[in-house]
Formats: sequence, structure tokens, C-alpha cells
Amino acid sequence: MLAWISDAAPGERNVAQMEGFAMRSVVFGVVWTLIVPVIAVAQLSSQFVYQGLLKDGGLPVSGDYGMAFQVWDAAENGQAVTSTIDVQVSVTNGTFTVPLDFGPGPFETGADRWLEISVDGVLLQPRQALAPTPYAITAGGVVDNVVTTPKLADIAVTTAKLADDAVTTPKIADNAVTAVKSSTRTFAAIDPSGVTVLGESLQSVSVFGFQDVPAGDLLISVVVYGQRPAVNTFGKLRLVANGSEIAQYGSHCFNQFASPSIWGTLTMVETLPDFAGGSLSIELRWSGDRPESGVTFGFDNDARFARRCRVLAGM
Repeated sequence: MLAWISDAAPGERNVAQMEGFAMRSVVFGVVWTLIVPVIAVAQLSSQFVYQGLLKDGGLPVSGDYGMAFQVWDAAENGQAVTSTIDVQVSVTNGTFTVPLDFGPGPFETGADRWLEISVDGVLLQPRQALAPTPYAITAGGVVDNVVTTPKLADIAVTTAKLADDAVTTPKIADNAVTAVKSSTRTFAAIDPSGVTVLGESLQSVSVFGFQDVPAGDLLISVVVYGQRPAVNTFGKLRLVANGSEIAQYGSHCFNQFASPSIWGTLTMVETLPDFAGGSLSIELRWSGDRPESGVTFGFDNDARFARRCRVLAGM
């Protein structure tokens, strides 16, 4: 059983001019108590108990009194949000207890509510603000769309609050869990175009662009397919990340490019530490050691001979 004392301080309310309560004053000490009955379905009831203290001339009274209770949406004026509950209440030494059940409807939205009370036809003022405890009934069966995203504080629902297997596939919206949320991510791109580079000048072979790459250490691998147009082909392939060269592969590596008219492969694997995150550009650049040095990369947009770049983030 949970209890909450209302914010309204108990005090005397003079109703001497009201018919049926001539020369009386009524004192209320308000306690809102939520009753949680033990029922088979283990749900919260919408019933709560109102407890009060009734005095006449400063002295506690005893006897039966007709009381009326109704819930309103404002402390003054406003509109009633429930019908009136009329009950005969037995008062002993000033104290009385009344079970009230307005149903869950008035409390489902979480809006402020006030309880209006009449005793033997005399309307008591001001209305009593309903403290949080009656609103706990909402937790027993939250209606659809009541708890929306704006109602949740940042980081309010953490992993520790989720039971095992609580979030199942049907509960996850399409595209709700993206690769950004994964501890590791793999980015991949291919360039199937055919490119022939020749001579000593620095020339671009391929550029691979990636977006939203997480910060941290990156593992970069590039596979190229090439053909040497001449036996004495020497040069360097440079691996460039966001404009900065991170590796060179010299002419000895191109021994893997077989003799003229035969295709060969070269695999480059490098680490890029402490990447700041965001956009990433990986470029392959070639320069020959002599004017006749050259290599043909790719063939007629055939994916089998495409240059391929993979980036592993979140290592």
C-alpha cells in the first residue's frame, strides 16, 4: 500500500452561511492512498481511498454524512472529467474513509487533476489537488502512444533496464538498428574501370570514398588486378588516406603481376591509427621509374578485375 500526502495544508473552511451546515467549520487532513488488490491478472486497480478528518466547531464529529466526490481538470472553474460519486459516509471521532473509483480514464493522459468534495450538499473550497499516487494506475496498462519519445529523458532506457529477450525482432522498426550502432563496421567499394598508367609522373588510379566512418583505428585493405604492358616495368603504388600517403609498394611487389599479357594481383593491407571519424577517401596513385614503365589496371568494367577497397572500423 502506497501513500502520498496532498500539497494542500489542512485548515478550517468557514461555511457558516451555507444551508445545512449553519455555524459549522470543516477541517480536512487529506491522505491519498492507492490500493493494489491481489487479483489473478496482477493488474493495478483504478480504485483509491480518500481519508479525511471532519470537525464541527473545531471538534471532531461522529455520525453519517452524505458526501459527493468528482474529479475536475482545474483548481477553479474548468470542466468535470468524471461523473459524481455520491456516498453515505460514517464518521467516527472526525475520521472517515471512502473508497473511490473513477476508472482509469481521468488519469491516463497524466494531466493535473483536482477532487471536488461536497458534504451534505455544501461544496467545499478549494478543490483538492490529486497527488501522484492515483496516477500509478496508469502503469498497470499504459494506453497506446501515451509514452512517446519526447516523454523519455535521454539515456532513460538503458541496457540494464531491458530484460533478456525483451526486445524482439517484431519490436524493432525498419532501419532502427543501423551499422552505426555496431561495435565494428565494414565499408567496401569497388572500381571496375580499366585504367592504364604510363611514365614517371604521379597518376591517380582509383579513389574510394566512405561516409560516417567511426573514429578510431582503421584496417584498410586494397586488392588490385593488373597487367604489365612491358617486361621491364618498374614503379610504385601509393596508398593515400584523406590526402596523406600512408604506404608505398615498390617495384618488387609488382613481380606478382605476371609477364606481359598475363594478369596478376597485388594485395595491400595497412592500418590507419587514430582516425578522427567522418569522411574517408582512399586513393591509389602510381608513378613509374622510367618513361616506359606502366601498368594496366582493370579490364572493360569487368568486375572480376575490379580494384577493391575494404575498411574495417571499430577494432
